[in-house]
Amino acid sequence: MSLKPLLSFSSGELDPILHDHVTLEKFKKGLHTARNVMISKTGGLLSRFSRSYFKNGKTANKAIKLFSPPSSSALIEFGYQYVRVYDFAGTLVRDIGTAYSDADVAAMHFTSSGKYVYVFIKGTAIGKLLYDDATPAYVSGPFDLLVAPTSMTVTAVGTPTGYSVDYLVTYVKNGEESLSVVVEGTTYKKPLSAGQSNTITVQVDADVAEIAKYNEMRVYRRPNSGGAYGFLGTSTNLYDDGAGALEASFEDLGGNADFTNGFQSSITKTGQQGVAAIDLNPKTGVVYQQRLLQANIFNDEEAIIASRPAFQNNLYRDFPYDSDSALKFKSGTSGKASVLRMVDNDGLIIFTDVGVFVSVGALTIDNIALEKKGSWVIDENVPPLSVPGGVFFVDKSTNTVRQLIYSQDILTYQTLDQSIFSDHLFRYRTITSWAYQTGNVPMIIVTFSDGTFATFTYHFEHQMRAWTRHDSAYPVEQV
Repeated sequence: MSLKPLLSFSSGELDPILHDHVTLEKFKKGLHTARNVMISKTGGLLSRFSRSYFKNGKTANKAIKLFSPPSSSALIEFGYQYVRVYDFAGTLVRDIGTAYSDADVAAMHFTSSGKYVYVFIKGTAIGKLLYDDATPAYVSGPFDLLVAPTSMTVTAVGTPTGYSVDYLVTYVKNGEESLSVVVEGTTYKKPLSAGQSNTITVQVDADVAEIAKYNEMRVYRRPNSGGAYGFLGTSTNLYDDGAGALEASFEDLGGNADFTNGFQSSITKTGQQGVAAIDLNPKTGVVYQQRLLQANIFNDEEAIIASRPAFQNNLYRDFPYDSDSALKFKSGTSGKASVLRMVDNDGLIIFTDVGVFVSVGALTIDNIALEKKGSWVIDENVPPLSVPGGVFFVDKSTNTVRQLIYSQDILTYQTLDQSIFSDHLFRYRTITSWAYQTGNVPMIIVTFSDGTFATFTYHFEHQMRAWTRHDSAYPVEQV
């Protein structure tokens, strides 16, 4: 069926030869009888693709989840206490032991960026899987904010006579600020006159091999128990102490700390100074504009946490804020909107239990307000599907497939009901999973709760949309 996308159906045909099929009712009758065939992008019928045995799951009678990162040749099987990575030839590339329970597997959400897959499970440490490699593996380190310096010593010269001060020090490695190490108490005084100083020496054990990746040591100071730390200065003189450790030193001569550019704790409500991304325990997430976004964290169901661009494990905010700051924001301006899923498709699209919100343009401190586009609530067990031209989602209240699409005609988002052409397919059954396939016949493959499956030919440029149902000797659970 080739037709212009409209809010209501007015014309269309299964094949260019069938010029009289111009009504929705006639079109639906044609699709009622179309089974076990596919519709081409020009309207003709094609033989259905065949299926063949691929692999058994690792553990009998245990549920699994499958994920294939876009534009990859990897199929990833997540199961009870393991993750397996296959290539498309069926070769087992890696079998990795995990601590995932059955409940964890059922609750998994995925997103990918480059050669990494991120695994989100509410209440469980976030996972990061390297899959595009000869030896795929979980990499937990990059999810932790950089390790704090091992130790800090302060050496007073000239017996400083000012008020008591506390020092806080971080390292900057590959542009990311580490966790901090602190010296507090009444021992150290602020230098007030010539000949007085405090020399702060910081050490990172057994990290001298990484010295080329360290950029600087940052030093902050405050009056003893005085609240916020202010930036004091920086040292780029990093050196090997001769015993395999990395050291840096900074001399405090008594200058005033810059409290407008103070040390920032990570952007959570916990009040802790160093909460790593792996400990936020988000329910869902996405990579958007080089930022790792995590949502539904801890007990804050509406919070959305965004890392700094290109540094997905850096959750620190600059102060004063700039466009590179890590961000924290929420959907809407009032009420409680629990974030269910997030998608990157011509903007940041947030699906919540009170509706759909969208952010367009650069995601910065000046542009984090999300505009509500509708009150549709998705079936969160079926992740929204990003395809060329828009996002497909299942409207839970009506059991319909809708497409959220940006209209150049009215310059805003609208939704198209993409199941109206074959609503008979959605009676007494619900969608359990789906996937988008590119190629000569772009299509969405859908599995249903009764074990059947369907294909939806979808070609954005040709304005082609058509459903057909498929039967199988064995129930189909997931695609």
